[in-house]
Amino acid sequence: MTLGNFGAFFRCLDLRVKAKVVGDLGMPANIDSELRLGEIIFALKDFRNAIAHNAVVLDVRFQTGAVNTGVSQLLKQETGVSGVDFADITDYVALLVYLLRRMGFSKTECRQLIAGYDSIIERYRAELPFNVYSKIIKTTARGKLTALRQFVGNS
Repeated sequence: MTLGNFGAFFRCLDLRVKAKVVGDLGMPANIDSELRLGEIIFALKDFRNAIAHNAVVLDVRFQTGAVNTGVSQLLKQETGVSGVDFADITDYVALLVYLLRRMGFSKTECRQLIAGYDSIIERYRAELPFNVYSKIIKTTARGKLTALRQFVGNS
């Protein structure tokens, strides 16, 4: 089953089943988490396909459509990461870290993901001309990574 088919399957599930899945993930009950999870699946579909087919991911050109702003609001509420608009690869890192914690991955594993990503963008910053670097990595990346570290430490 493709991730797109899985997303369509999830959207067709009975609301009670969706609520159970969302509950198992520990997603918040005060927002429409069932809808958000479906949107997250489709956001990840594009990201996963780009990775699987060796496409460019740094500048998020893999997106086939806009990610619903509700996903950004969910991340802000749950992780404290603000300014998520999925126009930067850092936003996908934030989404992955959020999901990994909800699925029970350890704080250490999540910290390793954040540190690895931070290391990569630091290397790019050192090696690329600033005008090129700033087109790939937005100036908000540092603040987002700081908020992610706090989220992992508190979750």
